[in-house]
Amino acid sequence: MALFPLSYAQRSLWLLHQFAPEGGAYNVNIPLHIRSIIDTNRLRICLDRLLQRHEMLRARYIFDGKELGYEISPNPLWQIQEITVAPTTSNEALWEVVSRHSHEVFPLDQWPVFRVFLFSRGPQDKIFLFSTHHINGDLFSIAQLMEELFALYASPDPEHHPLPPVEATFAEHVQEQKEFLEGPEGQRQWAYWSSQLMGPLPKIHFPLDHPRPAIQGHQGAMILSRIPQELNLGLREITGVERTTLFSTLLAIFYASLYAITGQSDLIVGTPVPGRRGKNRFERVMGTFVNVLPLRARLEPGVSFRDLLQQVTRLVKQGREHQDFPFPLLVERLRIPRDTSRTPVFQTYFTLQRLPHRPELLLFFLPMETPFTMSVGDLTVGTVPLPQQEGQLEVAVHVYDVNHELFVEYKYNKDLFEKRTVERMMESYLDIARQVVESMDWPLSRLLAPRWESCSSEAAH
Repeated sequence: MALFPLSYAQRSLWLLHQFAPEGGAYNVNIPLHIRSIIDTNRLRICLDRLLQRHEMLRARYIFDGKELGYEISPNPLWQIQEITVAPTTSNEALWEVVSRHSHEVFPLDQWPVFRVFLFSRGPQDKIFLFSTHHINGDLFSIAQLMEELFALYASPDPEHHPLPPVEATFAEHVQEQKEFLEGPEGQRQWAYWSSQLMGPLPKIHFPLDHPRPAIQGHQGAMILSRIPQELNLGLREITGVERTTLFSTLLAIFYASLYAITGQSDLIVGTPVPGRRGKNRFERVMGTFVNVLPLRARLEPGVSFRDLLQQVTRLVKQGREHQDFPFPLLVERLRIPRDTSRTPVFQTYFTLQRLPHRPELLLFFLPMETPFTMSVGDLTVGTVPLPQQEGQLEVAVHVYDVNHELFVEYKYNKDLFEKRTVERMMESYLDIARQVVESMDWPLSRLLAPRWESCSSEAAH
């Protein structure tokens, strides 16, 4: 059986799995609350179609002693695991059962690297959970998989329902990435990132509640808040007036909040980009295409927030002009000394989550219970408050832009922080956002007035 080479992102995820094989921090999930009778046989037919359509669902990842790669099985054995819970089970207890199964570890060298569960609390009260490892697909891929599942289940004949063609393979993406890196454009992008990350790289010093372990763990948790609508509208208005993007505005506020929390002026924040070169060709291909940009900002106390926003807007624009260079290869070429207690280059992450074609589908990935439901054929499908991929970094901030509402989520590493500390970080972010809406011209030195205290402040060492 052919062994296909991994992409740089996949290789990095495989190595992370070797260092921490017991954790589920890199699992990605589709959770659905089924509030009607579901035809399990029909569901199985739909999933079989998707399995044959997307070869990465038929992959396993192996090191044969010489090469690291993946094999594609023509038809791996899989099943829907049906789990019955008592009708009296509370929502909170049910969510806990679902969450526990969503974090189950995948042995990456065994087929299949996905699981399907159907939790039943009653004939018209079930939770569907599709779970896989991030090495198989990113959020865009998983959202697309859910959209295709809905289309198949709602069709009169799911076995023969037409879906848009998959025009390429993930292996072709890996080959194109290799050719890009060997060519002049790859060299140009490497020159840009190596110049951005010259010299000693700053490590962020958050106010820790616990001593940093010698080996970084991935036990995560999260808090979530809806950004008040008045503030949401104010931030969008600033974006238009300043001729920037909502993402750049929200990211600039995050840099300002890090400055307020740590007092550090040299800050690197990671942020993801889709990573699909030749976007139209790979649009329907399932896989981990996502890349991460390490954006390095330098803050000065005397400059205004408006100046910071202009700097961040430039950083984002330049970063996206050089977004195809794989972050794992960047780490490798920079020869950063291994530190098992931290992630390399950056320890915090910021993203704005959107699904432009089907924005309502993003509600299924929000880690909160919502009243939203939609019809999928004769099914009524609702949301499940399932947190995803927590604990990968020290602090990771996700803003969700759903139907003109904004939600901000702080994910954090429980080995380092107590919940209250992270709540204060979120409060700081929202306070700065309010100041920004009132005026863009206040100096960043204002943020250094309230000093943070911690049980284990690394900045003091």
